Amino acid sequence: MIAELSDPNDRRRARDVEVTLKRLSGLAEKLMQFSRVDAGVSLGDRDVDLVPVLDMVVDDCARRLG
Repeated sequence: MIAELSDPNDRRRARDVEVTLKRLSGLAEKLMQFSRVDAGVSLGDRDVDLVPVLDMVVDDCARRLG
């Protein structure tokens, strides 16, 4: 769709919409993951290393703030 637009302002707005939709998709996926955890879907009897999860959250926040 973006390639078919002739006006540079329209292409920029279309790219902005694409970026926003990708961001919303990622946020929706994270909310679904938190919902599954909250519901106890993925609970187990063993310890889990949360450092990779925390690294991901910190990296995500740093990208949004930076």
